[in-house]
Amino acid sequence: RDRMHAIWAKLPLVKASDLERTEQWFARHGTKAVFLGRMVPIFRSLISVPAGVERMALPTFVLLTTLGSLIWNSVLVLAGYWLGDQWEVVETYVGLLSKAVVALVAVALAAYVAVRLRGRNQAQHRRTS
Repeated sequence: RDRMHAIWAKLPLVKASDLERTEQWFARHGTKAVFLGRMVPIFRSLISVPAGVERMALPTFVLLTTLGSLIWNSVLVLAGYWLGDQWEVVETYVGLLSKAVVALVAVALAAYVAVRLRGRNQAQHRRTS
């Protein structure tokens, strides 16, 4: 946690309070985040980081990972089974879903940066006025 706070302090456009709010959110919703995160492209690979930082109990993490992955993989396997020779359609839709998640993350990141830059500019303007 100390390393995370040290890295966070060096990042532009973020505040220590952002990390503290994120930690509080994960403390309240971490189990849901790990379970559902295993079903969302991109996040399934990253959700382990906050779970580790927050020291989620290993049995809980393994159970949530197993259940979330089981559901996601079952959906993919069943879709492939039902589509038979046209199983490649699953890959097309998963690819679209992955691109949609990337696009949403990019838009959220752009909005975050815009809000932070606007807030910083307003604060500088108030100091010079």
